[in-house]
Amino acid sequence: MTITIDTYPVRKKQCATCPFRTDSTGRHPDPMLVSRIQQQCLTEASQICHHPRLIGKPKTHLCRGAREWNISELAIASSHTPDNKLTHCSASLTGRSWDR
Repeated sequence: MTITIDTYPVRKKQCATCPFRTDSTGRHPDPMLVSRIQQQCLTEASQICHHPRLIGKPKTHLCRGAREWNISELAIASSHTPDNKLTHCSASLTGRSWDR
């Protein structure tokens, strides 16, 4: 089954059960799941937020945690110049910026 996500907005914040949430030590609750989602985000498609399905509602948003990770990875990758030096890069959707 193919789902068209072109009109799906990204959740405003991570849901309470987001696999990308971290504990006080910075660890994900299920690192293997996060790794699998990260791989899918890079090679296949954006992650749909699973939380509504847990409470019997339709899935209508993209995962905020996966999107923030994806944007940060793309920003870091695009900040490398051919001579392998880091340059200024901004990820406007997360409000993060890097100057190196």
